[in-house]
Amino acid sequence: METQAGQKALCIMFGIVTLTPTLLWPTGAALNARLNENRAKAQLPESAKNSVTVWQTLLAFREFYNDNFPFRDVAIEADSRLRVQLAGNSWTDRVILGRDGWMFLRRTRTGVPVTLPVAPFTETELAEWTATLAAREAALRERGIRYAVIIAPNKATIYPDLRPDDLTPFQPDTRQDQLREALRSGTRVQYVDLRPALREARHDIPDLYYRTDTHWNAFGARAAEREIARQLDLKPGIATNQPFVVRCTDHNYSGDLLRLLGAPGFARESRIELQPEAGFRWTRLESKDPSEPGIPEFVRTFATEVPDDRLPRAVLFRDSFSLELQPFLSERFRRAVYVWQYSLDLDVIERESPDIVLDIFVERQLHAGPPAAFL
Repeated sequence: METQAGQKALCIMFGIVTLTPTLLWPTGAALNARLNENRAKAQLPESAKNSVTVWQTLLAFREFYNDNFPFRDVAIEADSRLRVQLAGNSWTDRVILGRDGWMFLRRTRTGVPVTLPVAPFTETELAEWTATLAAREAALRERGIRYAVIIAPNKATIYPDLRPDDLTPFQPDTRQDQLREALRSGTRVQYVDLRPALREARHDIPDLYYRTDTHWNAFGARAAEREIARQLDLKPGIATNQPFVVRCTDHNYSGDLLRLLGAPGFARESRIELQPEAGFRWTRLESKDPSEPGIPEFVRTFATEVPDDRLPRAVLFRDSFSLELQPFLSERFRRAVYVWQYSLDLDVIERESPDIVLDIFVERQLHAGPPAAFL
């Protein structure tokens, strides 16, 4: 009897634990916006109309419930916090916990190492990269357009000493060096190497990248923009010669590395902005392309304009490292069109008739193998 009573009590307790979050759904649902995952959560399905859609609706409802279970995000974050504190770097294959609160991306979504030592290009890979970028330069030169490649360094490239001691000794990634030398010796592609300038800037401003994010902050972007302008001999906009004012827009910022950990509340830092004392001169013009409805604002094609006919026109093919860079770089161009993609869009280039085309992308794109995304 005691055994049966105990089993009944255990079943009742299990039911309470299982059902309580659902009964408290109105209270817990609001907490499920914490994780800010890089995907859209499943939506509540429409009502079923026949036997086929009944089963499909049930499956869709299961997906909806799995994504929106009350207190789900709180539980995931609590689990991630516990794992980080107990297991440190041994439990996750995506994020490395470094010194003094610094975090690094360990591997890409496809499993390609980023912060760990990366093998050099093979001869075939290097030849494919070189040929792809050289073909772009030649196609643009035929149209009287200048072309340059700008690679945003991985955070570990600028901060190798802040990696944890328990990892293998840092080995410099030679892929940038290989590509730079191949392009400079065998092509007419202009390659902007930002690494020396950022390493030098680090002496004056230690934090050029966010500690909990893969990206540079406004200080790093500003240092990168000045080096881009120097190497490409871009004319200074009026705002670029003014003193800059530092503003903290968010003291509770948690970056993409924390989101990968599933623990956005594990650490916080300040998100900063730099603005000229008199403000930027550029204005933003939104894209009217009907093919872009419903996509996030930060990936949409847009243009900036500065009322100065002495400045050149540009088209920039970009990724997420352009977000902090854009406010400063836009001051250098009379009109700049920002396109979120790696492939070269000749239709945009023909329409805009730019003086220069820039490829701006993160260094870890070199780790992904042959440049299929660039074709």
